[in-house]
Amino acid sequence: MAGSNNNELLVDELEQGAGDLADGWENLRARRLSGEDFRSLSDRITEFLSFAKYGADDLHKKLTEVLMAQDGIIAKSVQQGCWTRKRPRA
Repeated sequence: MAGSNNNELLVDELEQGAGDLADGWENLRARRLSGEDFRSLSDRITEFLSFAKYGADDLHKKLTEVLMAQDGIIAKSVQQGCWTRKRPRA
């Protein structure tokens, strides 16, 4: 599935970006950043937040499509009488 592969790339990029920023954030908190490093980190945070917002919106839409497709399959199965609820044995 091409869409699944794109979702994996999106999640990988979010994970990678968050990990990269975590190191910079720790340096900021420990006051180990020069002025230039601070500006660079600020730019990277801005870029990551923009990407994360777009990525989260995209991922949300795709997950909604998956859930709606699953609901459609279940509804169709119920209509066709294929869906049976197993009763626990006494």
